[in-house]
Amino acid sequence: MDKKLRNAAEKITMPEDMKERIIKACENIDKTNIERTDNDGYTEVASGTERISRKNNIIRIVSAVAACAVLAAGIGTTGVLLHKNHRSQLAGSEDVDAAESRSCPFGDFNELDYTFDANDEKYGYYSDETYAKLSEFLNGFSWGEEYENTEGRKIVQDTPDKYCTLYWFTDDANCTVWISNDGFVNYVKYVLPDVSEPPLSEPLEPAESKYYMIDIEAFDKGVQEILAQEEAIAAEKESDVSPFGDFTAFDFELQNGTVRINKNNGRSYELVADMLNRWDWGEETEAQPGREDPFAVTDSEYEISWEIDHDVYWLKIAEDGYVIYSGDRYDEDYLNSEEICRKYYNIEVNSFDEGIYECISEAESITQEEIDDLTSGELISAELYDISEGKNENITPTSEGDKQYVEEFLSGMFIDMLKDNIIPESQEDLRYSAVLMYKDNDKTIRRTYYVHENGCVVLYAYEVTAAGEEPITTASYSVDFNEFENFLVKFGADIEN
Repeated sequence: MDKKLRNAAEKITMPEDMKERIIKACENIDKTNIERTDNDGYTEVASGTERISRKNNIIRIVSAVAACAVLAAGIGTTGVLLHKNHRSQLAGSEDVDAAESRSCPFGDFNELDYTFDANDEKYGYYSDETYAKLSEFLNGFSWGEEYENTEGRKIVQDTPDKYCTLYWFTDDANCTVWISNDGFVNYVKYVLPDVSEPPLSEPLEPAESKYYMIDIEAFDKGVQEILAQEEAIAAEKESDVSPFGDFTAFDFELQNGTVRINKNNGRSYELVADMLNRWDWGEETEAQPGREDPFAVTDSEYEISWEIDHDVYWLKIAEDGYVIYSGDRYDEDYLNSEEICRKYYNIEVNSFDEGIYECISEAESITQEEIDDLTSGELISAELYDISEGKNENITPTSEGDKQYVEEFLSGMFIDMLKDNIIPESQEDLRYSAVLMYKDNDKTIRRTYYVHENGCVVLYAYEVTAAGEEPITTASYSVDFNEFENFLVKFGADIEN
């Protein structure tokens, strides 16, 4: 747990068991490796495997700490800072006062970023699906009529008869609902002081309190049904990962010859990750004689690699379906390593091939920024060559009209047709090359696109100088080959010869 957070928690005056429970909650969250991804949200990697995109979970825990700070000791510097941090994430949350006309006396739980602590040591850390069900249940539950607290009961933070607690912030208040095992409900609202004012020396008094008595058996039945579904959701997510972990949480790279799939490939990468998680890897088997060492195997059809905190993992899949899974732990300088795992499997590699090809074929068009980059400069010329079967024939139309049409197609519509995935490249199915020359400021740029019959398109870009050609970049794309040829015929290219 972060030392500053623990030190801040230590300064809060409250029962020791309550304080330790809050600290434990924060430590549990800290173990989920929260990474800041942008100014608005978080990406959480649960236990190093499961990726969860939800900023609200960490906010809920901060909310719980701040709530207890308010109730136990008033708002001092620590409480104000925690409130301010949470409030910046929750602009637009509704104050419960605006919800008087609703059936739920505390507001619309669909609109409140609340924590539901069921006193089950999970501290409200549930899935989005569970919170959606809880919100529907809480909004529709019969809370009964408000009544005076004639019994003199007050909020008690740690008590053996507490059933659950709900916390949330509004723009200027901290709200809590305590529910006891006998059905006694106490709602309390604390209006938070302005951060520019000096810290309070006395505990903060509630701005509003409400009391209810509910049917706790009906409430418990509804809650337990929802939380039981949470267990099923967790089990389902666990079953949706591979024996090697969750590929949607890894930053992996897949290689197949000249083809590489990584996170820069967008939708194709996501589909491949999902396929690797769902693939039937079968049962672990014994190593085949002479093929025990993953780095001695040279017939790998696929290589998949990823790293987690200096642990580097490999999946090597041979052309006969033999799979070696291995992992090595490296030191900080990556100079020394020790093996941490090695397992062996057998899969149906032809089906695997088809699955990977289907994933990378569901491509997305390249971005406008990429299009602008590929067409930057003033077009000098655009020529089309037939390079099948070792040929290198210029088949650009010679008539002025048709030549202009083909040049405009190659420098415009063809670039718009490119997609960002990678289809396996094979020298055997090379069909055309499109050579486009541009003048870009004081530079001459040649961009050559090699178009394969399977739709693979490989770009090589060079700067042409008096001394020769200097390579600039290379990239891989895909295109609908039949559509490409149809346009060539339409614009007058002779592709039959």
